[in-house]
Amino acid sequence: LNKKAADLTAKKQKLEGNIADLRSQIQSSVQGDQLNLSFSGGHRGQEERRVTIPRHMLAGNGLRALELLFNAGYQVKIKALEKRLIEYLGGLGGNDYIGRRLTVTQKTGWFNGSFVLHGKTYGDQNLITGGLYDKPELEISGSVDNWRQTVGRLAIGNNRLMLVFLHALAAPLLDLCEIKNGVGGIHLHELTSKGKSTILMASALFCGRSQPETWNSSLNGVEATSAKYNNQQLQLDEIGQVQDLGDAIYMLCNGRGKRRMNKRLEAQRRSDWNINILSNGEVSVESQIKQGRRNSRPMAGQEVRLLSIPATPVGASHGIFETLHEFKKPQEFITYLNKNSRQNKGVVFDAYMEKLQKAAIDAEQLAAMNDRLDVITADLVKDYKNESVNRAGRYMAGLQLAGELATNWNITPWTTDQVNECVKVAYGDWIRDRGGDVNIQLTRATNALKQKLQELQFSDSMPKLTPGKRINDIRTGSARLFAINDGNETILTAGEFAKFCDEQSVQTGTFAEHLIKAGYMKPANHNRKPHNAKNERVAGEGVRCYRVFNSFYSILDNDEEEPPAPPEPPAPIVTITDAPAPPTSDAARITLSQRPPAPPLPPPNSP
Repeated sequence: LNKKAADLTAKKQKLEGNIADLRSQIQSSVQGDQLNLSFSGGHRGQEERRVTIPRHMLAGNGLRALELLFNAGYQVKIKALEKRLIEYLGGLGGNDYIGRRLTVTQKTGWFNGSFVLHGKTYGDQNLITGGLYDKPELEISGSVDNWRQTVGRLAIGNNRLMLVFLHALAAPLLDLCEIKNGVGGIHLHELTSKGKSTILMASALFCGRSQPETWNSSLNGVEATSAKYNNQQLQLDEIGQVQDLGDAIYMLCNGRGKRRMNKRLEAQRRSDWNINILSNGEVSVESQIKQGRRNSRPMAGQEVRLLSIPATPVGASHGIFETLHEFKKPQEFITYLNKNSRQNKGVVFDAYMEKLQKAAIDAEQLAAMNDRLDVITADLVKDYKNESVNRAGRYMAGLQLAGELATNWNITPWTTDQVNECVKVAYGDWIRDRGGDVNIQLTRATNALKQKLQELQFSDSMPKLTPGKRINDIRTGSARLFAINDGNETILTAGEFAKFCDEQSVQTGTFAEHLIKAGYMKPANHNRKPHNAKNERVAGEGVRCYRVFNSFYSILDNDEEEPPAPPEPPAPIVTITDAPAPPTSDAARITLSQRPPAPPLPPPNSP
């Protein structure tokens, strides 16, 4: 018994030695109704790590809590003491060995007027993020003045380079000013070796990161990455690596992850985020969706969520750069840009967030920012009517607001006029690339219908309506009739037209109304709904149909399939020249270069 007592005393002393190392590190924190223990320290090599353990991990055998502690570098020299350590941690309560109280968030971004990142908080210093992180998310080096004189100066005159910096500065404004309006980011597309990856890397270094993320991930991986960068810019390289781009765009830009269950079949807390996506690739969003695994058709909602802008501005002669400043070759310019971006990593974003956090808790400044955003938006969209274009205008106005704030705080070397010009040019390039101030879905459906009718016109699938023949006589095999040629008009059967509209993801009535307004479709004889299908007797049968004019799609005149007749001989040319009038007449002399045939003699007794 004495020997057992001595062994227990020795184990107790070793356990107390281990616990004493933890006492100065333990912190208590509250997130909603969840209690957490936070440990800072735990040296592993030369790297200090921090870990936050939710108290529910101490339930049962507490292995999950031990895993986090061991990963942080804490060691228990005697395995039998692991259970004692779990019991000790689980028994902590009140103010026992608690250094200070913290608030733990499960994601970065704004929380009660403070902006929290992994390893750094702007505002309330008792606010941290949960989990285990090896190093701060925002790495800072260099100085603001050096960045202004090197990298910031190069952005002047280079639209897309300045644009990615404005895009990063606008990310923290997403929740403050409600900028998003259904838009989630920008995609820069252009052929390879034009400089897209260069400015994406410059933007990542601007945000204090070593490199951008990539599109090469599953939807679950994209979800985890998005939650990590809440209220920040997320750089995604090479859009060609993603297969289900349409689904990824909806998830990323809607800011909601999948609904999942835990092992008790209860709904887990769904992850959410609000991010600014900066993407690049060799193809546009529309092209990548078409090339995806599901061979999907791009939706208008997907493209307005991720604005596809040509990476090369109009007039750029050095890849995506309009000017090289004092450099003679593009490679010299890029080398200088990369070098100074790394030497001044994250310092401008850090200075910007210090100012923005103070403005966010000032109600007067916050109201002024929102008022300014409304003014910028109104100026950008004043010449456009389409709803999708206006939504994108609100989003681009957020970039302009962020640039004006950074200029007014003397953080960036740009003038407000240069910022405004940058945003207007990029916004105009996006509108031009999408096809103008139009409803893109209806425009695509119109072009698809025109192409289909042109293909049917030169095949046996568009029969002519001739007297004495019924529909069954002109039907080709067992195929359902889509179009019937009726002189100067083409009859579209209502059922097949509705199927076509479903394929194009447009509503039948809306598309018919669009065609009527454009002058392509003949309105039905309805007072209130001229875009509805009309009941007609066609070839002896009752048919619900629409009628489009052949001029909408036909390459031939009046549906003539024969080649045009040769031109007739030219008519006699009559040349009228001024000549000196005879003394007794003021008439002009008429010269006939080709005498016309003489008229026939009038019949007898004619008047």
